[in-house]
Amino acid sequence: MKKYSFKNILKYYTDNQLSRRNREVVEDWFDQLETASDQTQLSEKQKKEIKTKIIKGMRPAYSSRKIGFRVVAVAASIVLILGISFLIKQSFDREKVIPAPVILTAQYSEGTHKLMLSDGTIIWLKGKSSLSYPSAFPGETRQVELKGEALFEVAKDPAHPFIIHCGNLSAKVLGTSFNILSNEKSIEVSVFTGKVALETNAQKMVVLPNEKAVYEAKKQILQKEEATKVEQASLIAGTEYNMMFNNVPLSDVLTRIETKFNVEVHCSDKQLLKQRVTADFTDQSLDNTLDMLGQLFSVTFSQSGNNIKVKK
Repeated sequence: MKKYSFKNILKYYTDNQLSRRNREVVEDWFDQLETASDQTQLSEKQKKEIKTKIIKGMRPAYSSRKIGFRVVAVAASIVLILGISFLIKQSFDREKVIPAPVILTAQYSEGTHKLMLSDGTIIWLKGKSSLSYPSAFPGETRQVELKGEALFEVAKDPAHPFIIHCGNLSAKVLGTSFNILSNEKSIEVSVFTGKVALETNAQKMVVLPNEKAVYEAKKQILQKEEATKVEQASLIAGTEYNMMFNNVPLSDVLTRIETKFNVEVHCSDKQLLKQRVTADFTDQSLDNTLDMLGQLFSVTFSQSGNNIKVKK
């Protein structure tokens, strides 16, 4: 009888090598693990007994496409759930294990397209570019992979750094806005707000607002340059990044908010909608933008899903 560790089972799951029935069994484990107590302690003897029961209850069923397992009915019991919880935590440094998020890829042939990630980060993907990103960010970092050009408005989350992998260059941020332009010859990183930590195999560099860094692939050299206003203006063209308003009606501001954040704002006060706004909401989150508008006009915003109501 061949023994399979939980780490192997999870690998088969993430590699999509389990039969449909056994994928459901593994997913049931995940669901029940979330309710299992993290404080439960088992003796070494109990751990060994639980693992032996699990291994004995599995029989490989090989096929040309799938690897299947027959799991004993006791897998649903509380004792077994706690045992699985312990063993999985040992394999993954005691981190809580949840099903791996789906990796998505966005790719367009032309134009500028907006993506909103699960953490609230907004990305403007430009031209013939592609971005690979997870459907959720359950780990300690938020990581994506870029090929081509994109403008990033990274949602602020100091506890979970945002990392963009682009060829031989990695950019690490906590919450900032910047543009990355890459091709076979070079990679350019232009920073608008905050700071970006860049790293190659041989160099590290921090780029500040109104600066840009250029990485030459052939020479494998990373250099910093000053970014002009004209250059930065061209980088934000075609996006909703610029949220600066100068004496415009509130109705226009709310329309821009709807477009940028994929929400619908409902306001029945026609007089309020005519009020003029002079403010800069560039690089602000939806919550911060609404808070500032609320203070400006002494109103409150209540949100339910993608619908927002304005109340006086």
